[in-house]
Amino acid sequence: MKKETHKEIGKYFLDISKILIALALVPPMLKNEPISFLAVGLILVLIGIGIVFTNKGAKDE
Repeated sequence: MKKETHKEIGKYFLDISKILIALALVPPMLKNEPISFLAVGLILVLIGIGIVFTNKGAKDE
């Protein structure tokens, strides 16, 4: 894959994780409800994948 492709895929994963934060973490915090560990785990995995792809694209430059 091209370096730009890796960077873009990384950005997409980071964007998806931001959307999940807004949908899965913020509303329960505002309502004083428990936060799902599954949602937190999924967000952390997506952030990790996004960082790996972004760094891989940056290393290829």
